[in-house]
Order: sequence, then C-alpha cells, then structure tokens
Amino acid sequence: MTVERKSKLLSIFRFLRGDYSPLSLFMDSPNVDWLSVYLAFFSILIVYAFYVAKKLQPLTASVLALMALLGTYKVGHNQYFSILNIMIILWICTNLKKSNWKKALIVYAPLAYVDLMSVLYRVTGGIRGEWYWIREIAGLPMFILLMISIVTIVIHTCRNKEISV
Repeated sequence: MTVERKSKLLSIFRFLRGDYSPLSLFMDSPNVDWLSVYLAFFSILIVYAFYVAKKLQPLTASVLALMALLGTYKVGHNQYFSILNIMIILWICTNLKKSNWKKALIVYAPLAYVDLMSVLYRVTGGIRGEWYWIREIAGLPMFILLMISIVTIVIHTCRNKEISV
C-alpha cells in the first residue's frame, strides 16, 4: 500500500526527509511523508473548486489536477509523469499561441526536468555513489517547477476567460 512506502526521487517529501532538509533544523529525523495523502487530497480539492468556479476546460482542469497531485505525492517516479507529458503538449497546442513560446517553456519545464533526471539516472547508475546527493535534492526543483507551471496556467486561464468545452 502506498501509505507505507517511503518518498522517492522526484517528490518534495524525499527532499524534506533527506540530508539537506530544512526540517532537520527542528527535528532529528525529519519525515513528513504522512502529510502526502492529505496534501494531495487538499490540492485536488482546490483544483476542483477552481474548475467549478471558473468553468475550466476539462483538459486545463486535468493538467492542473495532475500537476497538483504529482507535486504533493510522495512517490515521485519518472514514469508517473508520462501522461502529464502528453496532456501538457496537448494543452500548449490548444491554449497557447505561437507568440507565447516563453509561457509554453515555463509550463513544459517540469517535464524537461523529468527528462534530465531520467538521463542522469541512467548515466549515473541509478544516482548512486558520488551522485547520491542529487537524489537528496531532486524533489525540490521538481516541486518548484510544478508550482510555477500551475501558477502560469492559472494566470493564463484567468486572463483569457477560458470557456468550458
């Protein structure tokens, strides 16, 4: 059951229980993995409320929900981002004009990071040995990139008065 699994590579919770965790200033062995379930549920609830209040396109709501879920889920494996990859490309193609390429890069940035981590994982033999420090911090940039992408999509959606299809 996932409740008993430890946080993994691309999860913010892996960073928070790792060697570089700011929580170690306050706790001996920081481990807030248990918060993942509650934060994931709460984040999906927020996206759903936004979906209803703003009458979002289902694709936009789905992208936001999946980003929020992956940003707050404790088991951050690269393959979990596969569906999001397809959905973001579709969202960019249907919602952004060619002149918005900078916004497209911002929205796609988390997936580029997943690709980078996939290459690093392969090249470093599983991010072990001298590369282990990457495993300790990888969840922090992932979380930040996902949150920036969510904010970018929300701002774009609010400014463009998206209509549900």
